[in-house]
Amino acid sequence: MAVGHDERIRRVSKSSPCPVCGPERGIDWCGFTSYMVRCMREPSVLVNGRVVYGKPHRDGGWVYSAKDLSGWIAPANTEPDAATVVKVAPVEVRDRWYRPLLDLLPLNPTHQANLLGRGISPEMIAQRQYRSMPLNGRIELCHKLINRVGGEPVGVPGFYQHPKTGSWLLAGAVGMLVPVLDREGRIQGFQVRRDLPPGHEIRETPVAAKDGARATAVTPDGEVVDLVATGPTAERLLRAHVGDQLYGEFLPLPGGIVKVQRIEKPARYPWLSSAGKGPNGSSSGTPLHIARPVGLHKVDSRTAWITEGPLKADRLCEWKRCLVIATPGVNARAGLVEELKALGVQNVVVAYDMDREDNPGVRLALEQLIQELLAAGFWVHVASWDIRFKGIDDAIQGKRTIRLRVASVTTTAVLPA
Repeated sequence: MAVGHDERIRRVSKSSPCPVCGPERGIDWCGFTSYMVRCMREPSVLVNGRVVYGKPHRDGGWVYSAKDLSGWIAPANTEPDAATVVKVAPVEVRDRWYRPLLDLLPLNPTHQANLLGRGISPEMIAQRQYRSMPLNGRIELCHKLINRVGGEPVGVPGFYQHPKTGSWLLAGAVGMLVPVLDREGRIQGFQVRRDLPPGHEIRETPVAAKDGARATAVTPDGEVVDLVATGPTAERLLRAHVGDQLYGEFLPLPGGIVKVQRIEKPARYPWLSSAGKGPNGSSSGTPLHIARPVGLHKVDSRTAWITEGPLKADRLCEWKRCLVIATPGVNARAGLVEELKALGVQNVVVAYDMDREDNPGVRLALEQLIQELLAAGFWVHVASWDIRFKGIDDAIQGKRTIRLRVASVTTTAVLPA
């Protein structure tokens, strides 16, 4: 995507992470040029002791100028050679490779139990083809897949070649593979619900201390320690609850004390992508997911619900027996209006998570979406429920009442180009 000065936005990476959301989370999705950063996760950042707010972008995320991020300099352009980068294959090609891939993968008992716990029935699990990404054996897996399909998976996100041997490999985190479908039911990509290892588990409610914050926790090895944090990290520690798993950078000190250097949770739902992995790797992009109820021959497309993430959309569409569109996140809604029009949708119900009540970034993203939908001529309702249940899938499982209110035009959402 081109921006001002005819300069293309470059994707962040492990070697060039997003300066706003940090080196733990900001290794994908966000982008930058020589003069700006577009962060897809954080509406504000602390710079030299002051809070800097990004400007909301109409296609999602927040834009920061290099001047906003005092001291930040864009990394040198180290994008892979053109020979190693390929365009993403057409969706019919991706679907032709992804479906037999699912035939070769199992669904392990842990992931199946997770799905059942969400209220997703065994029949739905089988129909929607959730699978488990393996830790080992991926070269052999690709060999079997190529023998079955024929040809090579060039341009199919997730696949790439070893730079020396040329063997095809499958990228992606270990976790549960969730198919992302287009309006014709073809698999256009996957999100992976990453298997997270144990973190530092909070055992007692964090408390403010003279030098910051303290909390009792259990390390991944089972040792009981006192966590201490200062500065902005202390503020994040104070927001933790008993039972939370904390991830980031921890420095053991004498006397059973651990200093929390940084709190950053790994991305729980990364995309299956092979961009930058090796020759013939390709980016997944962030496609919308179109969910329809299993077994329903025809669904009324005049009304559609909108939520975040394919798993949530799958659960919601079965509960409502209706069309549901999942955006990749609250700030990733590019192409949504066009998709709704192509489907013939007239009425939209927005069901973003209830953390919008105390998260200004989510609340702003919701307001922006509402205004875009109203401006495009849709009749819009906003769904809400018991705030103790973050997502609408949690509320459905908890048998909570879902309330709808009619959205109205406001002037609070500013949408810069």
